[in-house]
Amino acid sequence: AMFFSKSSTYIYSVDINSATRDAVFNYASAPAYWPFCHPSSVEVKQVEGQPPIDLKKSLPLNKQVIEITQLFYLQQTITWTCTASDPGATFTIEGSAFGAKGKITYMFEDNPDGSVKFTRIFDLTATNILTIIGFVLLSNFIGRDATKSLTTVMSMFELPPTT
Repeated sequence: AMFFSKSSTYIYSVDINSATRDAVFNYASAPAYWPFCHPSSVEVKQVEGQPPIDLKKSLPLNKQVIEITQLFYLQQTITWTCTASDPGATFTIEGSAFGAKGKITYMFEDNPDGSVKFTRIFDLTATNILTIIGFVLLSNFIGRDATKSLTTVMSMFELPPTT
């Protein structure tokens, strides 16, 4: 039997004014807000049989949530596990779907001008030939989803002044 594997890394970042690293971290790492930020995210819910967690707070280390995603007509359930969390600095979740394994890392850094650099790193490993072909075809959409999610988080903090 042949074994196919392909790994890709997608890195996107945005500078957010009018926010602290902690504020951006607390928002971006809270599962309840993922459907508002990510175009492919439909719903996030508790894992049945596990003690309940507050989805409006950062996903705790080693805790899990279920995310329902939809890309075109494909709906997928992903169980995400928080594998690293350093509040205000980094946050990592890992999960698998469509015969692929994904790891998303958020990094939060202070820029010299006082803004926050928010970086999203998506490591994707496809483990079968159909998944590899699919993700080659979907790579533009993966990038679009990541860009949209970062700009959505940015807009949450950079609201226009009210008059």
